[in-house]
Amino acid sequence: SVVTSSRVPRYLFALPALLVLALGCTNPDLAKRQYLENGNRLAQQKRYVEAILEFRNALQIDEKYGEARVRLADMLAANGNAEGAYREYQRAADLMPDDAAVQQALAAAKIELSQLKLADAKSYVERYPNDYAARFTLASLLLDTGDHQGAIANFQQAQKSPKVRLAALAGMGRALKGRKMFDLAVQ
Repeated sequence: SVVTSSRVPRYLFALPALLVLALGCTNPDLAKRQYLENGNRLAQQKRYVEAILEFRNALQIDEKYGEARVRLADMLAANGNAEGAYREYQRAADLMPDDAAVQQALAAAKIELSQLKLADAKSYVERYPNDYAARFTLASLLLDTGDHQGAIANFQQAQKSPKVRLAALAGMGRALKGRKMFDLAVQ
């Protein structure tokens, strides 16, 4: 006797698809690649928040998945999270030390993060000029960017606070050394 579709329950037709889906979800490599593909598709649609979630899902399966780490960093940067992007590029660079593009992205993210922190510190010091700990932070950021003169001026102000006086003196010495004023740096 021939089995007709009217005698076979409809849910049995979906059973093979469900089995494939269930077996596919148990394979971690397949699952992480699927999350990566979904994230890339969402990124192309400029749906950054959703893409970030997909890339994080891939990283929950394999935290050493460099490609997902880079894409997460890209999306964090696109979404305006410079600090998170820098952190993820750093992790990706550790996982992919020979990838020049990742190393360049890390360097660019570091510069962007430094510029944002510097702008925030300048703004804060303009509002609160007598916050000497903030002046120390600003001076340190200026020193990191190579603005030795600006760093020296802010380290001098920061010395007024006993909490940061010694660190400010050491920072001022580094700034003076950067300006090749070795005689003053020693004092």
